[in-house]
Amino acid sequence: MDDYSVLGFLAAFWLVSVAVVLVYYVFVSLGLYRMAKSSDLENPWLAWLPFGNTYIMGAIVKEMDFIGQHITNLGIIYLVSPFIVAIASAILSLIPILGWLASFALSILLLVFSIMVLYKMFKCFVGEKAVLYTILTIIIPFGAPVCFMKAGSNPRLNDSTLS
Repeated sequence: MDDYSVLGFLAAFWLVSVAVVLVYYVFVSLGLYRMAKSSDLENPWLAWLPFGNTYIMGAIVKEMDFIGQHITNLGIIYLVSPFIVAIASAILSLIPILGWLASFALSILLLVFSIMVLYKMFKCFVGEKAVLYTILTIIIPFGAPVCFMKAGSNPRLNDSTLS
């Protein structure tokens, strides 16, 4: 194989990868946008922005309990929590062993928090199927666009039925 064949292969691979990522992003954003509109959020167009979509996911859920604390204004909390964990982890990592373990624990807490927000968001639109949607979104590579689009095509369930 000559250099031009390798370059051609890499260019084709790159173009296909970009196309797949764009389709993935559009489907997830469109589903999230529909969920935001159905939830009567003030700025549903934020679903199309990289950090805005994180805010929208939290705003759809509105509030929840996590490790014994009732969290309100979940849109903002969900948006800033990765930054808080990153800063705290950077500081804690300066402490050998104990700091590393604490940093690891914070990362696990953030992961559990994110999964709970995802589950509660899906629960607002698909009810009892929220567990399935959450698992498919996390485990299957192209599960997220399908689940977000499917959930976004449903009207928001009544908040009194979500408990």
